[in-house]
Amino acid sequence: MIIEENSDNNCELELPVPPAEAHYTVYKLTDPEGKIYIGCTGKTVEERWNRGQGYQKGTPIRNAIIEFGWENFKREILCEHLIREGAEKLERWFIAFYDSSDPEKGYNRFLGGLGKGVHMSKATKELCSDIKNRLYEEHPELKTRIRNTVNSLYENDLDHPVLRYAKQFAQADTIVIAAPYWDLSFPAALKVYLERVNAVGVTFYYDESGYPHGLCKAKRLIYIATAGGPLISDVYGYGYVRQLCETFYEIPETVHFIAENLDMPDTDVEKSLADVRTEMDEWM
Repeated sequence: MIIEENSDNNCELELPVPPAEAHYTVYKLTDPEGKIYIGCTGKTVEERWNRGQGYQKGTPIRNAIIEFGWENFKREILCEHLIREGAEKLERWFIAFYDSSDPEKGYNRFLGGLGKGVHMSKATKELCSDIKNRLYEEHPELKTRIRNTVNSLYENDLDHPVLRYAKQFAQADTIVIAAPYWDLSFPAALKVYLERVNAVGVTFYYDESGYPHGLCKAKRLIYIATAGGPLISDVYGYGYVRQLCETFYEIPETVHFIAENLDMPDTDVEKSLADVRTEMDEWM
């Protein structure tokens, strides 16, 4: 089988002399059945791929490489000579475009980004430090409260109040989330809640190899949303929650119901809501 190392649609940036930091590449792997993996690397693709050995054991893409054989994957360079920020943005865009975080369509477990932390500038670090110091000056007890909370968690104090939402989530038989579809995602309050829920030792744990495994009792999560306009993409809304369920909590079934276009002039709102209720009743 002939493997393409570069696609005809290569979108290499036309820079006369690429800056030293513009060494990132976004690429696509496609298995013989058409499922896709989108990747981003600051190495050469040959180093990153390492003939299929460059992916962690147990990940969906590594398992697929073992199943089909590296030589049977089509390999394409989507964009190259990028700075890190641009590469990560394009990686997220391609994952959304190909919907490759959907296990039926691809092998991406996450929504993109190199996942090696945020590199803050010196000015940003100084600003954060200044804000922190002013908070401690205005609220002297805050530093002690934070230290006590962190120490309790490190001591595996699972009765600490900060874990109450995680414990509630872990013990639920069925989980229902209702949230509006705002700015291609959900409200910040839900993100804060999910940050509280994602607690090691309560809703999931890491094995000796560093892979997460679920501790949740629920067998299904139902995500209900409303949108004033059309659903353009669910990658950063329901898709994010679905990835948490699959990757961390191991909740086997997630389902999405949404009433769209509720603010559009030609929409019969009552009918749209009734249709979603009917869809939910039929699913139940």
